[in-house]
Amino acid sequence: MVVRSLLLLVAAYAAAVIDTSLGDLMRIGCIAPDLLTLTAIVWLLTTEGRTALVGAGIVALFGDLIAPGKPGLGAACMLLVGYAVMRARIALPSNHLAVQLISVLIATTAWALATAVLGRLVGQITLAWADIPGRCFGVALYTTGISVPVLMIAGWIREPLIARKRKLAE
Repeated sequence: MVVRSLLLLVAAYAAAVIDTSLGDLMRIGCIAPDLLTLTAIVWLLTTEGRTALVGAGIVALFGDLIAPGKPGLGAACMLLVGYAVMRARIALPSNHLAVQLISVLIATTAWALATAVLGRLVGQITLAWADIPGRCFGVALYTTGISVPVLMIAGWIREPLIARKRKLAE
């Protein structure tokens, strides 16, 4: 578990560096992917147990710390969305790429909407109310597109581990 935790910290750091240094280059119009949110959601989809939610919360806190405004809103929203993702994993087979992509799209949309609405209510965001849903869905769609190779690599890494667990269970 220590190695996975270190991997999460390295992935979160890399996502933060890419978001802050290459964010303008990756932007399409006013839409940019959120790599820290992607890191948190992929962690939730690929990690079992309660540590998944703690890791996602830590990554969301990284995102809050590098974003302008008061920290806390994004992390709180990620914890709520993360809990919903964990509950959904119980009912859905989260090892399938299509299910993971839909999960990333829904979770990122929910997180972006919650964060934007709360940010608008407390005065951190000046975006018009009518523009919030479109931008949030655009961010979620872009982030989901970027998640395809990330989820494929995570699946390739997890595949031998899942096979090993099946053999031990037999």
